[in-house]
Amino acid sequence: MGFHILRDRLSRIKRLPLCLAAIALLYSNGFGGYSALFMSIPNGVRETGMGETGVSHAGGGAAAWWNPALIATDETEIGFHVFRWIAEGRGSFGGARFKTGWGGLGAYYFNHGMDGFEARDRPGPSQGTFSVHQTLFAGGSAFRFNRGFSAGVVYKRAFDNMYGDRKSGYHALDLGLSWAAGMWSVGAALANIELSNDDDDSFPTTFRAGMIHQRDFGQYSLKLSVEASVLKDDSGYYHYGLEAGWLGLLFLRGGYMSGHDSRDLSFGFGVKYSRYRADISVTPFDNSLGTVWRCGLDIVI
Repeated sequence: MGFHILRDRLSRIKRLPLCLAAIALLYSNGFGGYSALFMSIPNGVRETGMGETGVSHAGGGAAAWWNPALIATDETEIGFHVFRWIAEGRGSFGGARFKTGWGGLGAYYFNHGMDGFEARDRPGPSQGTFSVHQTLFAGGSAFRFNRGFSAGVVYKRAFDNMYGDRKSGYHALDLGLSWAAGMWSVGAALANIELSNDDDDSFPTTFRAGMIHQRDFGQYSLKLSVEASVLKDDSGYYHYGLEAGWLGLLFLRGGYMSGHDSRDLSFGFGVKYSRYRADISVTPFDNSLGTVWRCGLDIVI
C-alpha cells in the first residue's frame, strides 16, 4: 500500500490529534483542508500585535495581505518576517510595496510547514516520517483616487506539498478599498475569492472591515483600531488594537479578539530607527496549542 493513502488515514499519524484540534478550534465552520488553514493564518508582526487588525492601517510588506488598497503608498517598503504557529508549525513571510505615480505595486510570499509526522499504512513501526508544507505567492496593484480613496486587487496562487506529493491549482483574488482623511482611516477587503481549485477544500473567503484613529500628544502618539471579520458560512469576529508610541522610535502594542475559541489577547513591541523597523508580537493560545510569536524587519527604500 502506498503512502498516498495517508490522506485517508490521518488518524494514525503522530501528533495529528493536536493538529486537528487546532483546525477545529480555529475554523469551526468545517473548512477541513490544509490549504484553507494555511490561507487564513494572519500575517504582519505589527498588525498581529494589535489584535490581528490591519485592514485599515497595515503597512510595509504586510499591506497587500490585509487589504490590497493599502498597496498605494508614498514610500517603497520591503519586509521579512518569521513566525512560530500552533501545533509546532513554523514559517516565513516576505513582502514589498512599491511607490508609483498612480498608487503602488505589491507582492509577497508566505510559507508554512510542519515536520516530523510518522507515516503509517498499517499497525506497527512507522515507515518513515513526512512533512506538510504550503507556499503562497501573490502580487497586485492599487490605484489612488481623489479625496483619500484607493482601491486594489491581489492575485494569489497556493501550493501544497505533502510527502513530496505536490498539489497545485489554488487560485484566488483579494479585493480592497481604503479611505484616509486626517486622523482617520477606514478599510474593507474581501479575501480568498475562489477562482479555481483542484482539491475538494472550500476556500476561507473572508470579509474584513475596520477603522483606525490616531492622535499625537507631543512626543507621544496613540493609535486605536477596531475591526470585524466574517468567514464564509461562519459567525463574525471582532478585533481591537492599541499602539502607543514615543518619539516615533519605540512602540508598545496590545490587542483583544472576540469570537475566537482559541485566543483573545495579543501583545507586541517595536523599534524604529531611520529607515528600519524591527517588531515582535506574541499571541498566547488556549487548549495546549502553545504561544504564537512573530518577529520581523521592515525597511523603507
